[in-house]
Amino acid sequence: MVADACCFFMCQNGGVGFFTADQQSRCVCPSPFTGDSCQQGRDLCDPNPCQNSGSCILLQTFLCICAPGFTGTTCDLIAGGPFTVVCPADVLVLTLAGTSQTAAATWREPDAPGYQFIQSSHAPGDEFPVGETSVDYLFTTSQGFQTCTFCVTVQEVTLTQPTVNDCVNVEAFTLQDRMAVQFMEPTAADGCGSVLLFSATARSGDFFPVGQTAVTFSFSDSCGNIAVCNFVVTVNNVVDVTPPSITNCPTNIVQVTTSMSSFVVVMWDELIVEDVSQPIQQIEGPDGFTAVFLLGTTTTVNYAYQDSVGNIGRCAFDVTVRCKYDDLLYLGCFTSDCGNILPELTECISPDANSVIIALPQPSCSDDSGTGRILSSSLSSNEFSLGNTTVNVTCIDDAGNRAHCLTRVSVIQVEDPCYFFPCANDGFCINIGSEFVCQCQPGFTGIQCEEVETPCSPNPCLNAGSCNLTDVNEFRCMCPPGFTGQVCDQVVGATPTITCPGDVYVVTDGTLVDAVVRWIEPGPVAGFVLLTQTHRPGDIFPVGQTTVMYLFLDTTAITLVSCEFIVMHEAVDLEPPTVSNIADVTVTVTEVGAAVEFEEPTAVDAFSTAFLVAATHRSGDVLRVGSTIVTHTFSDFCGNTVDAVFVVTVKIPTPCPADILQTTGLVLTPVTWIESNDTTFLVLNRSHQSGDSFPTGQTTVTIEYFETSSGERLPCTFTITLIVTLDTTPPDCGNILPELTECVNPDANSVIIALPQPSCSDDSGTGRILFRSPSSNEFSLGNTTVNFTCTDDSGNRAHCLTRVSVIQG
Repeated sequence: MVADACCFFMCQNGGVGFFTADQQSRCVCPSPFTGDSCQQGRDLCDPNPCQNSGSCILLQTFLCICAPGFTGTTCDLIAGGPFTVVCPADVLVLTLAGTSQTAAATWREPDAPGYQFIQSSHAPGDEFPVGETSVDYLFTTSQGFQTCTFCVTVQEVTLTQPTVNDCVNVEAFTLQDRMAVQFMEPTAADGCGSVLLFSATARSGDFFPVGQTAVTFSFSDSCGNIAVCNFVVTVNNVVDVTPPSITNCPTNIVQVTTSMSSFVVVMWDELIVEDVSQPIQQIEGPDGFTAVFLLGTTTTVNYAYQDSVGNIGRCAFDVTVRCKYDDLLYLGCFTSDCGNILPELTECISPDANSVIIALPQPSCSDDSGTGRILSSSLSSNEFSLGNTTVNVTCIDDAGNRAHCLTRVSVIQVEDPCYFFPCANDGFCINIGSEFVCQCQPGFTGIQCEEVETPCSPNPCLNAGSCNLTDVNEFRCMCPPGFTGQVCDQVVGATPTITCPGDVYVVTDGTLVDAVVRWIEPGPVAGFVLLTQTHRPGDIFPVGQTTVMYLFLDTTAITLVSCEFIVMHEAVDLEPPTVSNIADVTVTVTEVGAAVEFEEPTAVDAFSTAFLVAATHRSGDVLRVGSTIVTHTFSDFCGNTVDAVFVVTVKIPTPCPADILQTTGLVLTPVTWIESNDTTFLVLNRSHQSGDSFPTGQTTVTIEYFETSSGERLPCTFTITLIVTLDTTPPDCGNILPELTECVNPDANSVIIALPQPSCSDDSGTGRILFRSPSSNEFSLGNTTVNFTCTDDSGNRAHCLTRVSVIQG
């Protein structure tokens, strides 16, 4: 709403007028006036002011008829006292600023039953000045005097609406369907006291949809004047076609090593990926920023990151790992001269074998200075016996340099008969001591699940009977001479008998609860009738032992014949243990040969206990500086094993000097520092030498070390900060003669004196003589003061004075 001066005077009885947003006039009426212009007094009996069941009669004012036992203007007092004076509340009267210095105020006079009115300072309808005025009433009874005091406040109001600032449209851009928009919110100021924001349809930081949104801020001052700010927030949708930005993408990396291992750990700086379309997901590349590479190879590392709208940013670089000792004889260092070389090869054979034929690839010999070729090879046969055999192929170039290309061949016997996967057609291999049992997939049979299952496979016909399939896929046995029966189990001429199947042994994976079991049923046999059976082939059997029974009637002897056998279902744990805490480890030691402590992996098993059976290295072992591949092998009680492979990287702290902070008054200041004399670290490059002069400010010094144990290049960086101090100390005057007396003949008036020149020294630099006064070496009769002025690099001066006295003698 907006107050208006004309509207103000339309309101009677002290009412305040205003215009609404649709330009309708309204009045705010003081009590007890009502009506469009406050022209009517309200019904003072509605609501009933009389308390304690009193009834109200409307006259010029209201009159309460009190119920028995009550008295007072509003029946709020108990008859007979004690009586109190009910004083009116404070009165507020509004008047238009600049129109009048007074305003009439009305109130309901004090209710004082049992008291006699004596006097009052004001009466209802009196004019009151702007500000606060105290109104006093005085009453008396036989018990003494009683006063009533309240305040009448006349307040000037202005009809000027507040001034709104920063009411401007807002525009934003997003890749999504909505966004949180930050904007400078409108404010308002006014001469009528403070201005409050009493409503806003939206605030800065709220989410806005794509398109235009109308926003309204409404302000009000203490006089009731209202100002409104309407503006539009426009959110524009843009299409992101820019792939994620990748910084710190390495250039091609060449890692030079002296490691005895054929695998080298290479690390690079973390990639910084940024994009406006979040989130960003890595879709290609290593999980971290380190990897293990085969010595003597070049590998391309590819990273790819995709933003939320499908744009893909890529980073690709080559990692080349080669030996430091190129063209030198260095066992264990597989140089790039030996191409196509296998550093290590392990071949597993069965327990009954002692050797194996392995066709090793022949290495290629290459050289930058000419043609490389194979000079000799220690390999005379492709048959390798149990144990470790090192094959040495010697390469030579035109200059006679030799390289030894070494392959370590390990042949081991594997006791686990399931290691070689003897079960065909995805059958489960179950290790039973030194033997194995194949649990075949449905549709396959045979010792190694090599046969397709049919009614004739396996052959149900006994005693060398042959099995034929009928048109309805059932089997029929062709018995050899002397045998008869459904499965050729009866001897011709002998008394017919029931041939009962043997016990059935079924082994399944430990995760399976039930198993389908099949067998060849007994009968039919002439003279026997099947009465009942507990199970049929193809039924499901639980883990454990189940007895299967067939009951026949021997029609010849009129007796019952039973056939019983056992189905043994054994669930074997085929799942290896689950390993945790497999993580590459970086450990910093104080010296070469120190024990290396690291958190070892652990394992648990779902069916039994997991335990460590082998480890190439343990926590607390001494590991060489550099990277070592560590393998821990865990097993459960069923012989299932799992390997935990991780890399332990051992580092020695780089002997890097600490940062240096000095104060100086010189332009260039010599700075020295102490470097380590540890021969483990060789200096490859340096930006500065200890003792060099440095300017004021901060200078970064870099030293690149070569760590001889690991063959790694280790950077060292520290800073030298020289802070300028203000030199206010003048130079010192050295070698000065304070006084000198020279005698001359009576007929002479002057004399030549070669005064010694003083030395000027200064703590902050070099002092020097600036000038001499007087400059002549001839001195006349009398006293002469010679002033040598010294100065330093900061401009400080010192006066070196010599008093020369020439007298006639």
